[in-house]
Amino acid sequence: MSGKRMLQARKARSAAYGALNGAYWMLYCVAVSYAGVFLLDRGYSSSQIGAIIAAGYVLGLLLQSAAAPLADRAGRAPVAVMTVEAAGIALTLLALMFSLEKGFFLTAVFTVLIALVVSIQPLVNAFTFYLERFGTEIPFGLCRGVGSASYAALSAVMGLLTVRAGILSIPAAGLIVAALFLFLMLLFCRAGIPPAPPQKPKWAEDDGEKRGLAAYARRYRSFLFLLGGMALIFFGHSFFLNFTIQIVNGVGGNSADMGVLNA
Repeated sequence: MSGKRMLQARKARSAAYGALNGAYWMLYCVAVSYAGVFLLDRGYSSSQIGAIIAAGYVLGLLLQSAAAPLADRAGRAPVAVMTVEAAGIALTLLALMFSLEKGFFLTAVFTVLIALVVSIQPLVNAFTFYLERFGTEIPFGLCRGVGSASYAALSAVMGLLTVRAGILSIPAAGLIVAALFLFLMLLFCRAGIPPAPPQKPKWAEDDGEKRGLAAYARRYRSFLFLLGGMALIFFGHSFFLNFTIQIVNGVGGNSADMGVLNA
């Protein structure tokens, strides 16, 4: 492959990864940020909504904990395959939301949907390293910025849609962005399997795989303080993210106002 064609291929992968971030964060906007709006319309109380979202995050934590070692032990394209599978299930759950009313099944669907969407985020981030094995330097910050801009744009649109087109515009938008995300992932899979990753350093094999998280925590104790600080940040962030509609309603606003506020 000539130098010019290689450069074009690298730019195409970077652009596609930026679009993938955009599609993911739009899916997050619909499935997580507008979960409260949908569930309030279905008659759930704020405490019930909080419990459903919390259950989704806990399940997402368990899924991520199980998926990470599985991806490490699997073949050369586990991140892509696992992301496609999670996106496919999320697409199915969004379709179910059209026919479910308040009850056990809707609660279960939302819990699993939130867990899947939350679990996809680290896979999307890890996909950077997957693409770099093709020899492409991914501008991660720029691509992540595309995700934030896409979230902001869709949030403003979703607020207006829920007012003018009704609450079912939430799963409808979710189906569209989930299908877009799945399509982009399938394009990446079609591009082929990248070269094998570089050999792991000896310490990673000895400490990381044989003794697991405890060995990692002992080796990088200062990193635990970083994780603790991030946990506190997200603890406060989750209050605002998951209960914005109640805050806005409390001062006389609606979902359109919430969309602008989130954007």
